[in-house]
Amino acid sequence: MAEGLKFKDVVIYFSQKEWECLHSA
Repeated sequence: MAEGLKFKDVVIYFSQKEWECLHSA
């Protein structure tokens, strides 16, 4: 994981990925 990434940024990233999966379903 890049040092520039903050924990909040990671949470938002995975939240968006999960949201896309739910929309695709």
